[in-house]
Amino acid sequence: MKKVIDEKEGRKAFPPYPLALVTIPGSPPNIITAALIHVFSFEPLQIGIGIAPTRYSYELLKVASGFVVNIPTKELLDQVIFCGTKSGRDVNKFEKTRLTDVPAQIVEAPLIDECPVNYECEITQMIETGDHHWFIGEVKVIHKDMNFSRENALCYWAGEFRLPGTLLRHR
Repeated sequence: MKKVIDEKEGRKAFPPYPLALVTIPGSPPNIITAALIHVFSFEPLQIGIGIAPTRYSYELLKVASGFVVNIPTKELLDQVIFCGTKSGRDVNKFEKTRLTDVPAQIVEAPLIDECPVNYECEITQMIETGDHHWFIGEVKVIHKDMNFSRENALCYWAGEFRLPGTLLRHR
């Protein structure tokens, strides 16, 4: 039997999202923890990140030409939490987390060396939606540690950090 639930409980029932550390150009470059992240197109590959207009990162993205989506593993959980709870307006997150910034090939934002996958994205559009606006970036370069498996990528939703579940079957 099903019952109607409120919006807050409905958010908790939604499956987890992938989680990313997104780097944005600035002085110093900023790192944000993004839980609102999604593939918006496969051809060309475009990734969108949802950012609240009240955030410092939003100000940086409004004038940026690109960003980098860095996929963290469970070993980076402390850094992920730090980057999601501190403002880059007040702290240099690369210094505080001791993450290593590596120059990107195309965009101005750096890669995070400790993340096994990095997507360099050029911003193509911004979509205003509710309390978050989506910055859509066309993926220009992808860097991947060949030992990386998606089963090690962090996911997040409703206050819970998770790893992806078990594959049941292919389509």
